[in-house]
Amino acid sequence: MKITQPLIGMKKWRKRPVVITAIQIVEPCEVDTLEGTMRGNIGDYLIRGVKGELYFCKPDIFLATYEQPADKPAANDRAFIEHIQQHLEPEQEVVCKICGKTAREIIENGLS
Repeated sequence: MKITQPLIGMKKWRKRPVVITAIQIVEPCEVDTLEGTMRGNIGDYLIRGVKGELYFCKPDIFLATYEQPADKPAANDRAFIEHIQQHLEPEQEVVCKICGKTAREIIENGLS
């Protein structure tokens, strides 16, 4: 069956925010994927998915779908600091996995 238009009852879905690793290739190559051997062309992105699987993605699709995650929150992000102040006590020994600061340090000194 060849589908040429959206099917009745199709619903919208949003991708979950997951982090993958990728590199833009500079020469054609092949990799074994879950669907068999796949060939990538110059400019395609080679992606390692959340379960370690490899696959290629065309540059326009890749750039419309993915963005690089920030290494750490923006300096002096008031909303983030206010969130910490509302939900954590300074005495809690909670360390941010992104910036490495404790709740006390964020509340007292901000993110800079």
